[in-house]
Amino acid sequence: MKTMKKTLGCLVMAAALLFMGCSSDDTITGEPKTIEQQPTAIQVTVGAGISDGEAATRSTVTKDGSTRTLKFTTGDKLYVVRELADGKHLAGELTMKADELAANGLSATFEGTLKVYSSAGASASYDFGEEDPLTGSTATLLHEGMTLNTDYSINGTTQALTFANATGVAASVDALMTKGLVVSGGYTAGTGYSLNTSSMTQPILNCTISGLQASTTHQFVLKKYSTEVKSVAWTTNASGTASFAFAFASSEGGSNKWTLEVKKGGSTVGSISLGDRKLESKVYNINRQWKENMFVREVDLSGKSSNYTAQNGDMLTGAMPTGYKVTIERGSTVILSSANIDCSSSSNRGISCSGATTIILEGTNTIKGKYGGIISEGSLTIKGSGTLTATGGNGYPGIGCDGSPGIGGDGSSPNLVIENGTITATGGTGAAGIGSRRDGTCGTITISGGTVEDVRGGSNGAGIGSGEGGTCGNIAISGGTVEDVRGGSNGAGIGSGKATSQNNSTCGDITISGGTVMAFGGEQAAGIGSGVGYSSSKKSICGSVTITKGVKTVEATKGSRAPYSVGKGNGDYSTCGTVTIGGTEGPVSDRLNYSGHPK
Repeated sequence: MKTMKKTLGCLVMAAALLFMGCSSDDTITGEPKTIEQQPTAIQVTVGAGISDGEAATRSTVTKDGSTRTLKFTTGDKLYVVRELADGKHLAGELTMKADELAANGLSATFEGTLKVYSSAGASASYDFGEEDPLTGSTATLLHEGMTLNTDYSINGTTQALTFANATGVAASVDALMTKGLVVSGGYTAGTGYSLNTSSMTQPILNCTISGLQASTTHQFVLKKYSTEVKSVAWTTNASGTASFAFAFASSEGGSNKWTLEVKKGGSTVGSISLGDRKLESKVYNINRQWKENMFVREVDLSGKSSNYTAQNGDMLTGAMPTGYKVTIERGSTVILSSANIDCSSSSNRGISCSGATTIILEGTNTIKGKYGGIISEGSLTIKGSGTLTATGGNGYPGIGCDGSPGIGGDGSSPNLVIENGTITATGGTGAAGIGSRRDGTCGTITISGGTVEDVRGGSNGAGIGSGEGGTCGNIAISGGTVEDVRGGSNGAGIGSGKATSQNNSTCGDITISGGTVMAFGGEQAAGIGSGVGYSSSKKSICGSVTITKGVKTVEATKGSRAPYSVGKGNGDYSTCGTVTIGGTEGPVSDRLNYSGHPK
């Protein structure tokens, strides 16, 4: 066996291509040989991926903001390995001399003993001749107490580096990040090692969670599907914010569904979806705020340069660059917080959603789309304390210049629910303000609170209901204020639009059981009921109209030639089911007219 003792003088300068060194003597014991050693230096470049689920970055860094510099710390080691002939290897650890560590942590001296091993891992001998034993070797920094999981057994191949990293909670991501970096490089005679960051060995979550109960211990549980991967406890500050970081084993075998569950006293507060993906070995910055009974991530639309897909918990703010749309993932709840989306001049919907989607309103929001303001292909619930102005446009695909609703459905199943908020909507040519597009279909429309005002159907479309030649389901108003709702020419204020030569225009039953309602029909359409038909085979049809207790005011005024304000529109080609007006909790306004009782 030959043992080679080598003292290395190592200088680390982050992001500097400067070689400076100190000389040392090398002695090979057993068969002593003196090898001239040139001045050596080590240059370290440290970088890491910074990501919140979007594009990752790589950088040569300094310790400012999101960047990092690796500094030597007491206990650091260099693991050196070189593949030799005959299946042998040179390997060993060089330990940093703490008493020579520079004050700034950027320079240090390492020394130690390297040994020659056979392919089976046993000590062996090797004749280096006049060669520098380190030629062709590589060195890896074992930072802050990192150790190899195995000894230097080679087993015929170069030793694979697997680390037993510290993976507990840390108050700062810097400490975890430096532990998770692989810093290594090759040796060149005369210049020494040039160390560079090759990767991180594990993912790190850098979390800031706000809006929680102040000065209270919470548990943060990372789960892959339903299996717990990592759990940490953290006490929020006086403002209810927890800021922490933790590392965990990297995910293997493709995408996994990751969630971060937040608990207090053993009970779940809520969970944060990290998506279906493989969490790679890099830093993920997780910033969430607890509000509206969910964890919210703020997304500034003004910084987008393409269409954006909103995820559950996104809070959309700012003005989207003109022409780009937002798609809401199926089943998500999204907050609009003073958002502006304008697709009126491009072939897009402003917001497109599917599945059971909820939109919460904050601040003042404006949504416009050539193919519809907000269009859902599944059920859509709108609520919140903010305002929404939604405008549909013209030129819907396949229908030439005809239009789409401000808020509506596309298909037979999309049910629209308005719980609160202040909402204004305008439809394009032939479309309802709220409801279906021209020749299109939407499901039921339910209004239980809030203020729905200044709603306009496009020409021949209802204010709330079906578009020209379109279909909608039942319409139910049980609370809130629904005022100044106007159908386009020949479209009902609330009900069905005008029929076309190809299609009936229909809506289901109309029920008003609470709130304040003011609706105005088009020229010959009912204020509440049906619009105008086209022919004996193409009619404007609505189901029964029922106005029951709790209604304060219904102003369904007739159009210029319409004989009825509630019920069917004018002409033989308009039909309406049974009209029932009653109630015991306050009279219906005497300004109400209904079938058989023209004013």
